[in-house]
Amino acid sequence: MNFFEEVRKEKKLITLLVLSLILGFIPIEGVKTISVLLLALILIVWGYKFMQADLREKNEAWRQAAEKIGLEFTPGSIACYPSMHGERNGRRLKATMVSGRKGSAMQNETHFVVEVELHKHVPVEAEIRRERNSFYLNALFSRVGVKMMEFKPKEGNCFAQANNVEKTKELLGKIENEVSMLFEEKEIGFFAVSTDKIIVGKRKRDGLNASAPDVELAKRAVGIAEKMDGGQNTKFCPVCK
Repeated sequence: MNFFEEVRKEKKLITLLVLSLILGFIPIEGVKTISVLLLALILIVWGYKFMQADLREKNEAWRQAAEKIGLEFTPGSIACYPSMHGERNGRRLKATMVSGRKGSAMQNETHFVVEVELHKHVPVEAEIRRERNSFYLNALFSRVGVKMMEFKPKEGNCFAQANNVEKTKELLGKIENEVSMLFEEKEIGFFAVSTDKIIVGKRKRDGLNASAPDVELAKRAVGIAEKMDGGQNTKFCPVCK
């Protein structure tokens, strides 16, 4: 979406902008004050219209993505991102965008986050992350309230920790190739397991499609969850235990 294209559509606002600029050149104090107030009002209205247009674009992208993979769509607002949720291949799936501050420099960080249900619960809380500090994972595991121990993952230049390192390594051994392939994509920020679900986060950069959902990542996350459960849809398989 182009800001200037949106501006050109608002002919009334452009007329008011020109009027406010003309009034600004009139050497009368009261008129200049009116000009400044009018200009401020125009900028506020333009900013609001731009945010609304941007929100419509985001919502449409998420609606199409949800429809493509058979999920329900929840529209976003100026205060929150859109999301999609439902079942895919018999597993609950939830996806949204999350933003927060990280590190001592308090840099802003945004991730497209996918959560997929595990049918076989595992006694593991674990994470592999691209960077040592992640606001999302810090918040997640502080809520869980478990003591985490660091270990060296097979994925180079990553950090990992778990509440039970041996069980985590055993579990990750089942999906070693899938996790390694995930982290070959440089924008993947983290992969986590939390008892009854897996969570994958992909860093989103500013610019084109910064808030667009990643349908392929959602599909890959479902595939990883299926393999962790033994490669079968255990919830609906009548012969599986």
